[in-house]
Amino acid sequence: MGSLEDKYPLVDNETFDALIQTQSARAMQYLLLNETNNYEKEINSLAKSCSKVLRHESVTSDFIVDLMEKSMTSNYLQTLKNVQQAIDLCLEKKNKTLVNSFYGGKEADALSKRIAVLEQAKRISPPVIMEQVVRDVLTQAADKHHAIIDRHLYLYNSKNI
Repeated sequence: MGSLEDKYPLVDNETFDALIQTQSARAMQYLLLNETNNYEKEINSLAKSCSKVLRHESVTSDFIVDLMEKSMTSNYLQTLKNVQQAIDLCLEKKNKTLVNSFYGGKEADALSKRIAVLEQAKRISPPVIMEQVVRDVLTQAADKHHAIIDRHLYLYNSKNI
């Protein structure tokens, strides 16, 4: 993915805003789908984008958090549908698996575990999910990309939820 400013140094704020919103929605989806590698890549990319935007004097951490929360809020139901589709796909695969064979039994067990993880993810409340994404992004923006965050990460409190 990467950030647009790496390729196009003169990208405007609206483009960055759209990028941050898109990346935060994807990060939430990867988190709920338990796709750890994709989640970590998306968080890193999002943190990099946020750190670039935060270099502008007129942009605050609250503005970035608002962008992320609005995007995640508007994409939450679609993300839940994607999680349900993943569950349905796993169930379909599990039903077609021959559990009497050695490998079939292992595959059925793995699919059962995946289904349980996805079912559990569906029960996590939106504020908890959003808090996780926001904290991960702001922490990484500060730690890896040296962004100045004007809010205490441990006192994160969502305004939109």
